[in-house]
Parts: sequence; C-alpha cells; structure tokens
Amino acid sequence: MVNLSTFQQYLTTNAPLSQPLPRSFNSDEQHLRKWAALLPLQTETQQIEQLEQVLTELRTANIDDRQRLTLFNIVLDAANQLIALLRQHYIYETQAFNAYQLDYVAQVKSLYYLMIMGYDGVIKREIILLADNESQSAINLWQRYFINDKSSPITLAIATYQTLLMYQKLLFEEALCYQKPTASLWSNINQLYYMACQQRTVDIDVSTYITTYCADTIHQLYAQLCLHSLLNVRAMRRANILMVQRLLLEWSEHLIITVEPQTETKVFVNLNSDSAPTYLTAHCAINPYDAHHDCVFIELAALVAHLKSRRDKLIEEGREGAEYCLLNTVAMTLSYRYIKPRLTLPIKQSAKQEAYVITRFNDIHYRVSNQQSLSSLIVAKVLPDYQQPRYDTLPKKHANDKGLAVETFDGRFNDGAVNNDDFSIFRTLRLLPKPKEPVATAEHMACKNVHSFFGPEASIKSRETNDTLEKDYSPKGIKDIASIANNDVLDSIKPPSLRIMSLFLLCRPHQSASPDWSIGVVRWREMDNEKPEIDWQVLGHQLIACGIRLHNRDNRSRHFVPALVVGGDEQLQTVRKDSLTGIDNRLGFELQLTKVYEQAKQGALTAGLFYIQLDNVGKIRSSLGLQGIDTTVQQVAYALDELMTNEIEGNSHVSRFSDTAFTILVENQNTAALEKLAKKIGSTISDMLIEVDKRTTSTTASIAIVKIEKNTPEPRVLLERALDAINQIMIETSNHGDTYHLYDASEHANSDDHALAESLVDAIANNRFELSFQPIYDINHDRSDFFEVYLRLPLADANNTVLTPDQFMAVAKAHKLLEKIDRWILINACKKINDVRKSHPDARLLVQLTNASLIDKKLPSVASQLINAVGGKAGALTLQFNEKDIADHLTVAKSQFKALNQVNCLLGINNFGSSAKSVELANFVQPDMVRLARNYVEGIDNPENLETVKSLIMRTNEISVDVLMPYIEDAATMSVAWSVGARYLQGYYLEAPRACHQLSQTTQETK
Repeated sequence: MVNLSTFQQYLTTNAPLSQPLPRSFNSDEQHLRKWAALLPLQTETQQIEQLEQVLTELRTANIDDRQRLTLFNIVLDAANQLIALLRQHYIYETQAFNAYQLDYVAQVKSLYYLMIMGYDGVIKREIILLADNESQSAINLWQRYFINDKSSPITLAIATYQTLLMYQKLLFEEALCYQKPTASLWSNINQLYYMACQQRTVDIDVSTYITTYCADTIHQLYAQLCLHSLLNVRAMRRANILMVQRLLLEWSEHLIITVEPQTETKVFVNLNSDSAPTYLTAHCAINPYDAHHDCVFIELAALVAHLKSRRDKLIEEGREGAEYCLLNTVAMTLSYRYIKPRLTLPIKQSAKQEAYVITRFNDIHYRVSNQQSLSSLIVAKVLPDYQQPRYDTLPKKHANDKGLAVETFDGRFNDGAVNNDDFSIFRTLRLLPKPKEPVATAEHMACKNVHSFFGPEASIKSRETNDTLEKDYSPKGIKDIASIANNDVLDSIKPPSLRIMSLFLLCRPHQSASPDWSIGVVRWREMDNEKPEIDWQVLGHQLIACGIRLHNRDNRSRHFVPALVVGGDEQLQTVRKDSLTGIDNRLGFELQLTKVYEQAKQGALTAGLFYIQLDNVGKIRSSLGLQGIDTTVQQVAYALDELMTNEIEGNSHVSRFSDTAFTILVENQNTAALEKLAKKIGSTISDMLIEVDKRTTSTTASIAIVKIEKNTPEPRVLLERALDAINQIMIETSNHGDTYHLYDASEHANSDDHALAESLVDAIANNRFELSFQPIYDINHDRSDFFEVYLRLPLADANNTVLTPDQFMAVAKAHKLLEKIDRWILINACKKINDVRKSHPDARLLVQLTNASLIDKKLPSVASQLINAVGGKAGALTLQFNEKDIADHLTVAKSQFKALNQVNCLLGINNFGSSAKSVELANFVQPDMVRLARNYVEGIDNPENLETVKSLIMRTNEISVDVLMPYIEDAATMSVAWSVGARYLQGYYLEAPRACHQLSQTTQETK
C-alpha cells in the first residue's frame, strides 16, 4: 500500500527516466482485458493486491507511452469498479469514520496514488520529447525524416487529464474524511494546469481519445477542482458533500476561469503556488493583477444565477427536496463569501467573551422552552383534534449538555455597555477546543466495535455473521490498520455540528434573571485554524415563542407546529459603509433604492437615479497602478458627496456601487433638472486634478440617468436600465465616455424594436445594407491598400435616415440577428474587394465582427471559403473582435483564433488597452494586430499620455503583434503618430471612409 509520504517522496525524486521501447503489446492488451474482466470474481483483498502489482509493473515497463496509456485505461476501469465497492463501506456514514472505514479510505487513496505515479512518468517523458522536437526544428528535412518522433501533445493531454482526475478524486476523499488537503496536493494541481497552458493542451478535447465522464478538457476539469474548493464542502453534511460531487459537472459548466478578469472579481488562483482558489484581501501574499504573476481569475456570477434558476425551477415543479436545499445554501454562500461579501467588524481581543452555542433545532427548542416539548407547552391533551400538532419535537436529550464553547466579540456583555458592534448583523465567533480526554487507540476501538455486535440473545445466524466479522477484523489486522492510519494521517474527524447555513442559539453568561441569547445562522466557517472562526448572521436577540398555529383556509384547521419566533430589534442594523470612501456601499444603496421605489410607487415622490462610471480606468491602472485607482475613487467620492450637499436642496444619497462606479439618488427633480445635474457632475469630475504620489492624473465619467416614477418597474429593472444607458454611451462614443444619457422608456418600446428588427431582416434578405471602406496606412510598406469595413443601414423614411451599428445592434442582439449580420458583412465585403483585387491584387480587408461570430464554430470554414474566393493569399482577410468579447470568451477565443489562423485568416483585437491586462490577453490568444482604444489617442499631445501609449505599443510589439493607431483626426495627432511605434495609421485626417467604387482610386494613388 502506498501512503501519502511515499507518494510525495516519489514525486519529488528526480529519478532518471527510461526511454520506452517502440514495440507492440497487442497480446498483452488482450491478456490485460481478460484479467480485468475476471478481477471482480476475487475477494476485495486479492483485487487490491493485484491492482497494485499491475499498476507498478505498468509504471516501470519499457513500452511506448501511447501503449502504456491504453493499458492504463483498462486497469483504470477495473480500479474504478473496485473503488466504488470499497467506498460503499463509508460514504453513507453520518458520524466520524471508525478504524475499519479509515482503512478502506487508505486503500482507495493508495490506488489513486499509484495511478498518479504511473501517469507522472508519461508526463515527464512527453515534456522532454516535445522540448527536444522544438530544439531540432532547424534540422534539415532529410535528417528529421529518420528521427523516431514518438512525442504527441495528445499523449501529454491525456496523461495530464487523467492525473488531474485522480487528484480530483483524492480531494473528494479528503472532503469525506473532513481533512484539509495537503499543500503539496494543490501545488501539483496548479503546476499541472500551468504546464498544460504552456504546452497548449489545456483545451484539447480528450473525449475523442478516451472515455470521459466528468469533463472533456483539462480546463473544464480544473474548473471543477476550483469550484469544489470554493464551496467549502468540509463545512457541510457528508450527504451534501456527496451530492455536490454528483452535481459538480453541471455547476462547473457555468464557472468562468480566465487569464484576464472579466468583472471586478477578487477570486483568483496563483498557478505558481500551493494554494487553492483564494479571495483577494489585504493579507494576500501577492497582488494577482500584477503582470509578472501567473494567475487565473474565477467568475462566479453566472454560476450563482444558474443555481438560483435551477432552485426556482424545482419550486415550480414542487420538488423542494434535498437538491433544492443544497442549491439554496450554495447560492447564498457563494454570494456572501465571494460576490457580495459582507463586512464583519474586526475582532477586538479586549471585548471577547466566552459563551456557548446550542445547535440543531430540537436542542434549541428544549433550551428556550425550559426543557419542555411542544405538546407539553400547548397542553396538547386538552386540545381538539383540529389543533393537535402535526408533528412534535423529538424526545429531549441529556439536560446537562451545554453545547459548544466559543468566544464572542460582539461586546454585548462588555460590563453591560452597548457598543457599536451590536448594530452589525454580521459577526464573528471563535470555537474553543474541547478539553482533552484520553484517546482510545485504533486497536482498542476496533475490538470494542467488534465485540459490541455480540449479545446474549443473538440468534445463530447473527452469531455466524459476527464470527465472520471477528475473523476479518483480527487483532493483527487491527494493528495494521492503526499503523496505516497514523502513517497517512487519517484522523477520525467528526462532521461539524456548526455547518454553513445551520441554525444555532448563542448563550452568553448572565447574572440577571433574563437570559442573554442570540439566535443566528452560520454564513461561513474557516476549518483550518486551531480555533476555527465562524462568520454568522444575527437573526434576533429575543425568542418570544417556541411554536405557532397554522391557519389553513381550505379546511379551517388550526394545527400547531414547532417554530422559533424571533422578536424585533430596532438596534440591529446592517453594515453599509464603504471602507475606502466612507460613503454608503452597494448594500446601503440598494436599501435606499428600495425605500425610494416604494415611496414613488405610492405616488409620494419622484426621483432620479444616476449611475456614474469612471472612464479610462485601464489607462490610470497602467500608469499609476492600484494606488492610482484607489486615490481617484476616493477623490471622486468626496467631490460627489460635497456636490450633492451644495447643489441639491432636497434629499440625495451618494453610494459607491462597485470598484469604479457610483450611484446617486435625488428626489423630486424634473427631467431638465436631472440633465443639468448630470452635466454638473460630469464637469466636476473632468475638472479634477488628482494627486497620486507626486504625479497628477484626471478622469471623466459616463453618466446614466433613470427616472423613478409611480409606474416604473422594480429596482432590479431600474439598475438594468442604468447599465443599458452606460452601454449606449460606450457605443455612441466609441468607448470614450465623458457624457450622459437619459434613459427614455419610449425609445425601447416593443413596437419600435419589432419594426427595426423587421428592417434588419429585410436588409439581410434583400441586401439593403451599405458598406463603406476606410483606408489604413501601412508604414512598413508605405501603402494604403488595407481597408476597414463599416456597415450602415439606410431607412426609407422622410429624412433618409442612415443608422450606424451602435443604433441597431442592441435590437439585433435581442432578436438573435448578430450572426446573420456578421455573415452578410463578410460575404458582401469580400465580393467588393474581389472586384478590386482583379486590378490591385494586394488589396486587403479588416472586418469587425460581434461576439456571435467569435463563438461560431462554422466561422473558420466560412472564412476559408471567402479567402479562397478572393485569391487564397494569407493576409487578404483580417477579422477583428472587441477586447471585452474576447475576455468574456477567452478559452473559446483561443480555440477560434487558432482555427482561423490555420485557414490563412489574420486576426485583430479592437478597443485594445481598455483593461489592465490587455497585453497578457493578446499574448494568450496571439492575434496578428491590435487596434488601440480611442482614449489612448485622444490627449496624446500630453507628454505623460504619449509615454503611456508608447509603453503599451512597445510591450505589444515585444510579443510580435502589430499595432493600428486609429482616430487620427488632426495634424497634431498625425505629427506624433509616426513616433509611437505603431505599424498602421488610420483616421479622417489621412482619409475618410469611401464607397466601394472609390477603392480603385485609392489603391491607384498608393501605387
């Protein structure tokens, strides 16, 4: 049997790798399949011994690694059957595992260790062979012809996938034992994923080559590993742990892991560490946003939305069972811990007070009811039948059970004084260790358990069964079991009584006649400290009843049921202040918005909601770092708070909604006043000079205005409207911002949308779109035969209106027309350029596509046909996607870019530089060119801005990616554009977009 120490020693030993022999093992494969088929006929012990022997022999055999993997798959199937049988001995245990069950766990883990050890050799050999192939790339073709190349990224991908799968199962076993995974386990997992990213095997679909049950790629499997860690399963019941492991595949499909954070997520993994996924705090060892750290970021919002959707569906179907409860718990936990973390006040050592907690509803009931059951409290024997309890409390347990000893830090018993900690509903308590008792040895416990089966009245059949048990668990076998458990650190750990979302009663020491209680629910539990800390939410401090009577209107029954009724507490408030700025945070804003909405709904007032998004955040981050962002946010917050105090006579409410966004609620202001205030807010922010460590920066803001009136929809929809208005500003200003947009509900009426959608469908079907082409100047070749394509939609109205994409793409997206519009642009643009290339064969196209095409698996085939139609030369067609769309679909984008490159299609990134890790994103997907975001070009005459642009272009050129500098609208910009290092220049100062028939004139001028 292999234990943890032997396994770790094997992985850290740099033993010389033997080169496999290139010979066929077909006969061995047939023999192994026959052995695997007969293996279940033997005893469990015999099966374990044979599996260990076969795995060891396969690991050391001198055979080709591809053949080795084939044989491993046969053995893996046999091992999985045995492991499923062994796990039946302990997975349904509700208490701590006994010595026998720990032995089964050790056997299961030993098999996983052996399988990892076998795959480890394959991985090491494949990495060496692939590295050798790269170093020999310069060898002449006739020499390489005679080299016996046995390396393959597929082989490496399969071995890595199977290794991660074994690590996942090891994590499952650790969770069932309530043990913390060792640091080396996560170190190995992170190293494997990082290696797969470097070797570009992370997205290879291994289901084509082996049978997969839980994931098809290494990336998907790693997502499951991360999610399992984030869920804190050791703070759950064992039954829920098993259910999580069963649902992990479905849930992980909604987990997004990217190199570049897509939102303001703070969940990340340092791939060069031994740490599991981590939530970013001030105590983290690194700043994951620094470019020199190899980190991935985890987005959880989509997963939480899926969990809530699934939960609601179960409610509709009337299936509110175990899965419903788990979904609800997990969704609330992820939101509390990672998405909307609540502030718990710092632990103050001077205010700590020892107390104890009572867990489980039944025990809480007996404590608060003075040891009386519900039937006794309501005197059930004198009640009529229609009032009898539907169910009663369970018989009470030992009255002297005082629960779990804890330390509290809320100050409620601080010499009778009330302090501010009492106002927080989110608090912390710390579990105290139990007094040490003599610990029975594994041998003693095993013997005790064996002999407890026997009794004086046992039947002959049961006696025979017990004889078998006594024989199987002999003293020698028990000693071996204890030795194994100690060597592999298999402690018998009891499942926690304080689990996530479990109810408890906190009982403080008291000297008065009235008890000092608090009823609460666990929101998070840290499992790994000597004194585990628990985040909990206060539900109340006064328990006023232990049962209620139900009023059923259908049959007029009045049944009693056990319940804990909590009295109101006016002092209990929510922490809703932002720690950086001192103004209200998002929670405070949401409470205020709900209050204003309810008053507006009753006609008591009208209000305006301002959503203020700071612009050029990526630029500030690139030049001044996180300190620059924090200082900017602080100064803007102070300015907004002061402005509202001075400008608004009525009620106003300023909040920090997210990292770089603010909200303002103002009451009883008409539309003109709201727009005037928006202009004032914008000018106030843009006029600010913000000092950051002896440097000066500035910013602007995009401002959305949403009116709140009697007939407006619920607060959630109001926020969605504000975000839609911000998106509209970004479209209208080409991501520049620095303006406001008043959301007008009439502009979004269904009739208008349907009319525009019909026009779009007609334009696609009858070629009513128009295309124009803007030349791009290539500095390297001194020519302008590279054209960017622009789409327009002329309307048949009296004003001859012509719509630009920012005016119709939102409707196109709502009606799922994006892919069709993209296809129309591609086909018709290629038709136009094909006519030009007959006389000017070097003419090229740059076509902007939407995210619908980015995830379209048919796009490479379409692009290949179009490139062949226009001459088949590489570079004839360049497809461009927005940086945000690529970041939102990073894994898919990587695969799509690779597929398009294989058909001679060039790729570009538009709006480049809009995030903090743009260069890292480009390095990951490897485009041919990038097009700078507008805010880098505007203000380039400023020396500091110019240096920022040069720095970004230099870093981009270092990864062999060309840069296009657009928006050159005047001579001043043109004068500095030559010196920044960009290869391509574009703008109205050079040439305006032209109709198709004018392209020949442009190419002729170039020649």
